[in-house]
Amino acid sequence: MQSTDINTKIFEIISNIPDGQFIFVENVAAGISNWSREAVEYFGLPGINVFNTKEVMRAMVHPDDVERWDQEMEAVFSLQRDGFFYTYQIRNAKGEYVPCTGKGKIILGESGAPLIFAGSMTIHQGEEANDAITDLPKFQSFLKQVSQVKKRN
Repeated sequence: MQSTDINTKIFEIISNIPDGQFIFVENVAAGISNWSREAVEYFGLPGINVFNTKEVMRAMVHPDDVERWDQEMEAVFSLQRDGFFYTYQIRNAKGEYVPCTGKGKIILGESGAPLIFAGSMTIHQGEEANDAITDLPKFQSFLKQVSQVKKRN
């Protein structure tokens, strides 16, 4: 069985998750990732199989977050780190930027080169803006407020 087939099988098993969470599995060598139909609709992706995944996703990242997103991706794909955990804003199919936390992990092949990059994206919408205990703004709310201030200036 080829690694693309394995990616598809793994993806089918793990893709049934709650609304607002999206799983991806990328064959790094082929540059193809698998996404659920819900993710395709929510983000306006070109299909359930996305070619040149990094370029497609980078184009959807908010301009204020692109530099840091690039740094995070470079650290993972150059094997400085084996994982990715980053909160940023991403554009949905409606053209709105929404707060999102991306988590991912690199799986190495026998040669030590990246084989699979798998992870999740969690959209932070409809949540309470303030923490229930401290009543301070949550991080996602803070990002939204900063973005709104930047747009006004």
